[in-house]
Amino acid sequence: MKSFLKKFFVSFMAVLFFMTLPLMDVKARAEDKKESFDVRISSGIEGKFRALKYIPITVEFTSNEKDFKGEVEIRVTGNANGSYDAYSKEVSATQGEANKVVIPIKMSEGSSKISVNFVENGKVLYEKKGLVSSGRVSEANLLLGVLTDDQTGLSYIGSTSFELNPDQKGGIEKVKLDENIIGENNLNIDGLDVIIINNYNMANLKDEHYTTLNSWINRGGLLIIGAGANEGKTINNINKDFLNIKSSGVKEQNIKVVDDNLNLITSSLSASEGKVKFGSKENPLAYSFSRGKGEIIVSAFDLGIEPLISSKDASKFLSTLLVSKISELYNKNYFGGFYQNTYRIQEISSNIPINNIVGTTPLIVVLAIYAIVIGIALYIILKKLNKRDLTWIMVPAISIIFAIVIYFMGSSTRVNDIILNQNSIIKVDKNGKGTAKGYLGIGTKYKDDVKIEKPEDLTMNYLINDNYYYGGQEEKISNKLRVKTTYNGNNSYFTFEDSDALDMKSFEIIGKEQVLPTIESSFNINEGNLVGKVKNTIGYDIEKLLLVTGTSVWDLGNIEKDEEKDISSKAIASSYGLQPYSDTLSQNYYNARWNNKDSLKSKEYKNILRNATMIGVAAEELSSDKDVKLIAITNMPMDYNVDFEGKSISKFDTTVIIQDAEIDFKDKDGNYNFPEGYFNPELDGTSTNVGVDEYNGYIYGSGEIVFRFDIPTNIEIVDLKIKQGVDRNGIGSSNTSEKYIYNYSTDSYERIYLGQGYEKLKNVSDYVENNSIKIKYVVDDLKGQETLPRISVKGREK
Repeated sequence: MKSFLKKFFVSFMAVLFFMTLPLMDVKARAEDKKESFDVRISSGIEGKFRALKYIPITVEFTSNEKDFKGEVEIRVTGNANGSYDAYSKEVSATQGEANKVVIPIKMSEGSSKISVNFVENGKVLYEKKGLVSSGRVSEANLLLGVLTDDQTGLSYIGSTSFELNPDQKGGIEKVKLDENIIGENNLNIDGLDVIIINNYNMANLKDEHYTTLNSWINRGGLLIIGAGANEGKTINNINKDFLNIKSSGVKEQNIKVVDDNLNLITSSLSASEGKVKFGSKENPLAYSFSRGKGEIIVSAFDLGIEPLISSKDASKFLSTLLVSKISELYNKNYFGGFYQNTYRIQEISSNIPINNIVGTTPLIVVLAIYAIVIGIALYIILKKLNKRDLTWIMVPAISIIFAIVIYFMGSSTRVNDIILNQNSIIKVDKNGKGTAKGYLGIGTKYKDDVKIEKPEDLTMNYLINDNYYYGGQEEKISNKLRVKTTYNGNNSYFTFEDSDALDMKSFEIIGKEQVLPTIESSFNINEGNLVGKVKNTIGYDIEKLLLVTGTSVWDLGNIEKDEEKDISSKAIASSYGLQPYSDTLSQNYYNARWNNKDSLKSKEYKNILRNATMIGVAAEELSSDKDVKLIAITNMPMDYNVDFEGKSISKFDTTVIIQDAEIDFKDKDGNYNFPEGYFNPELDGTSTNVGVDEYNGYIYGSGEIVFRFDIPTNIEIVDLKIKQGVDRNGIGSSNTSEKYIYNYSTDSYERIYLGQGYEKLKNVSDYVENNSIKIKYVVDDLKGQETLPRISVKGREK
């Protein structure tokens, strides 16, 4: 019996083993089966990125099962209402071959989840989830990209630090750049604050690279180019259409860079359009070129060779070149400049400028008349005529008549299929040439699908409107699409699916070149007031015309097409700058709304909020401009040639023209009179823990800061007043800092006191050299905030 049981057990186990072999084989094959795609996701440039900017996402993949022809689509959380934004590129991949695609995306603050999808014929074949969290650059740091053939020579950049305020230290996070990430899509470098090109053969750069760099600079980027010993690779090979700068050769000289005297090879630079940033006019060590909201700086010496890189002056000199970006960083992150301007852009692009909206009173009157006619008058008339049997004809007929009346009453508020709200700013030179920058609001009349395609010569980005939305780490990406951006190099198109009616999507456009007729004007100053003439020759009515120089703003009102207007003794509307004047106009509207609503119907308040917002946005374009400008707000139409698949469009245009102008500051006796705020102070040196909040007009920190005022060299200064400054709201400081002016005859600083709000200097020539004036403040936040100095100047022709 035991033998039988033993044989049965062995036989049973053998049968069981052979029966499970196929299942084991299936399981083994299932475990060995590969995913349809091998995917690796990385974010940023060398893993670093700036929040609220476009982040390049690199997707490296291999298609394991078949050739793939479709889209790589990245989905990110759209907003708190549960939608998503998509960014995609069309790709074609052979089975088994490694591929790489870089897609720039934009994410809401606090959101970190992304989903990478491989889509073919509208169907998702494969999905991989990822996180964009680590690698975010601190708000106190600058993100700097380096394009060079010698990274070790610029290794000191990563250790450069600065103080934003006594409690906040900032630094530089450096990443390596190459031609591919620059040329493929201009949004790949959107998060960079600064780019340095040094000891690099710029002959490698093609038109697409310069297009990308130009767009990035116009949006506010700072490009630094090193010349000197390697000028043959850099500025001698630069595209002159991009930057017209020349060198007549190099020379070796001993120069004081910041603190140390160094023996350096320098280029003999010349640039007709540039301004000396560092050094002197006789020996310029760096030139500066304004470009839109950004800047290009060319250094006369190489930034990555000895003896500079072994000196402490390397970091100090770099900090000097970066001082404007450091100040901007502080303003954006700590004083709301970024968020305020973002809010203004969203406001002007989202609100449709329809002025003649039917009020409730006229509508009630029409309906009341209709009720009286139908309910009383018609009954009485037909009864008197004994024709009450005509009621069934007259009632519908009168209803149709009133419907037509109401239809025409509301005709000004009706829109076509696509609503295109265009808000453009065009900065033109003396010949009327310029580049338009537009903020577009795009929506639909109905709940509908919309596809938008931009021309290749424009940069167009979708502006997310949820900067203040803080998503959660565990939040899921929904299935409702808000906006899809499809890239094809620097070209792209945008898709809304099932978009809600009148849900305006905001876009930014840069790159539309324009040639416009210029406004004719002649101005001069008489006893501190503006006099002169201005003629509107642009072909469209000007709703509001401003003249701006420094922090002085004159409001010249509206000027109709072809009208010539005499300006007689016009007082300054604001001596605090263009941004505060924008705020003043907005406040005037709300004061009238709260205290005197009837005044809002007057011509003075027509479009006042929209105009105030446009003035605030335009002021951002003048952040680095010290020249005299005319700013005209018009309804001049713009055509960006954006394609909406042939759908009918209702287009609304507000166009701001920023034009160079001139003011003759001579009085009747031929003497110059420059008003307070005309000459703006330039930073000439500062302690590491002192800086300038340009947005609010304050100096912050504790230590010394030196300002330089440059007066045209053809003017002999005969009267000079140093004045106490005011902030953006026109409020003076506590006057607790120590103030000094440099005396060139004694080679030392002299203490000055502004007890009456100003000090008039005696022996002016002692304080002026090459028509430059230096003023030093010793500040301490604990004693009170200090505002920037101001000067007023009188002089005569040399």
